[in-house]
Amino acid sequence: MSDKKRKSFSDINKKYSFLDEGVEGLKNRNVTRDEEARRRTMSENSEKNNRQGRNQQTHRNPRSNNNRQDFRDHTIKMDAQAIEKERRRVEMKARREREQKRKKRLTISVFLGIVIVVIVAFAFKTWLDKGNAKTNPIVATEPAEKKQNKETDVETLKGFVVTTKATKCFEDSNDSSTELKEILAGEYLEKYGTVDEFTKIKYQGTEGYVHTVDITEISKEDELKVIDGILIVNNKYTLPEEYEAGKNSEANTNFDIMVKAAKTDDVNIKVASDYRSYELQKNNSYDSEGISAYGEYLSDGSQVPAGASEHQTGLAFDVYGEYDNKYSKNFADSKEYKWLKENAHKYGFIIRYPEGKEEITGRKAEPWHLRYVGTKAAKEIHANNQTLEEYLGLVKNTGNEDENTNNELKENNNSNNDEKNNSSADNNSSNNNDSNSLDNNSNEENNNRSSNKKEDSDNSKNNENNN
Repeated sequence: MSDKKRKSFSDINKKYSFLDEGVEGLKNRNVTRDEEARRRTMSENSEKNNRQGRNQQTHRNPRSNNNRQDFRDHTIKMDAQAIEKERRRVEMKARREREQKRKKRLTISVFLGIVIVVIVAFAFKTWLDKGNAKTNPIVATEPAEKKQNKETDVETLKGFVVTTKATKCFEDSNDSSTELKEILAGEYLEKYGTVDEFTKIKYQGTEGYVHTVDITEISKEDELKVIDGILIVNNKYTLPEEYEAGKNSEANTNFDIMVKAAKTDDVNIKVASDYRSYELQKNNSYDSEGISAYGEYLSDGSQVPAGASEHQTGLAFDVYGEYDNKYSKNFADSKEYKWLKENAHKYGFIIRYPEGKEEITGRKAEPWHLRYVGTKAAKEIHANNQTLEEYLGLVKNTGNEDENTNNELKENNNSNNDEKNNSSADNNSSNNNDSNSLDNNSNEENNNRSSNKKEDSDNSKNNENNN
């Protein structure tokens, strides 16, 4: 009887699943048997699938599966020492995490602080600059003025220098700039000014900068004389034998432009001679009779000494026309000369030795001789009908005076002559009076002498008669 009850109760429990489902089973009492059967079938299928999957994993990695089974099937027992060790591990891990977070926050704070300081400093500097610009506007314009002076100070030819040793020529005034060329010792350079420890020079058509300590000034004042940016060569200011300028690139370029412009006006200008070295001037310019091969003479007709010719500068050109009137005075009557006289100054050239200015230039007239001085100076010389000596104010230095001083000297000479004439007239009158008085005295003396002679003669006669 008791067995039946137990059996019946177990059947009832299995049927309604009071023990297995618990409260959920009570909630699902209203579920139909078909729904329950369907769910049971699905759960069985899922368990079957899970079982198959575990079996496959077991075949693939049996060791890991065994470890998992061991860990799942066995409970880990820890003593007090292991528990304390685990607690310390967890605590250290938490402490490291807190330290990392603190460092991260500190880094971000420092970065933000630096950014804020930079912004504040920049704003403060800007504010100070504005305040200084308002109170002292000259300070704001000084750098621009200095820069302008720096640029203008190296544009005009100041003179010539000589390299004391081999030096490098740079594109700009610093050693890190491009190296243009190396210049040997003893070379003459055109000097245009200094910038810090460098000097701007021009050498054989190349402009650049060299170290100032590698160059020295010309020792002789009457050699390579530069006035107002122009190299002057005449009987007083000469060129050294070692100076070999070669052809000047700027002068040649402007000469070619001038020749092309003349052709458009049906005028053909040809070059008879341009650059001539000191050696050529010394040995090949004159024959045994003193006749110049280049028509170059001093004002008295003598030879031009070596070093006193402008052709050694590379800035002079001897020209002739289409009728081969080379070094001929007839060139002054040619259309080429007339065109040059009216237009050469537009390209920076002047007729260096014009007729009628021999006493100023110290040379005989050379209508074929052109000298490059730049367009600014050439236009002023042409407008005022001057020579280069007159333009540079060297007339007095060469022993001549300009027209004003000549007029003053003439007036002074005239007044001096008048004074001399007046004094001479006075002297003549006084001299005449003195001479007249002297004549009278001499006449009286002569009369007295004659009377005395008569008395003596009468006395002598009387004495004879008495005897």
